[in-house]
Amino acid sequence: MCFFSEKVGLAGAAGATGAILYNNVPGDLAVATLRSNGNATGPLVPSVAVARENGTAIIEAINAGEEVVAELNVQTFTENRTT
Repeated sequence: MCFFSEKVGLAGAAGATGAILYNNVPGDLAVATLRSNGNATGPLVPSVAVARENGTAIIEAINAGEEVVAELNVQTFTENRTT
């Protein structure tokens, strides 16, 4: 299993400024696929995960020579919690 954080880290290591990840099976994303194992392989970049159907549509457009432009609006919130 390749965790979300590993995939995003690989994109960052390759020089990406963001990443669109898509599921490898049809249907909704499973929460388990979005977790981290704490072993990112590069800098984490802004990212989004989409269903397989959307991801393959993006890949098909790229392979057909179409320009694909994505905009990712990142809003973060950070706080320290004691439990």
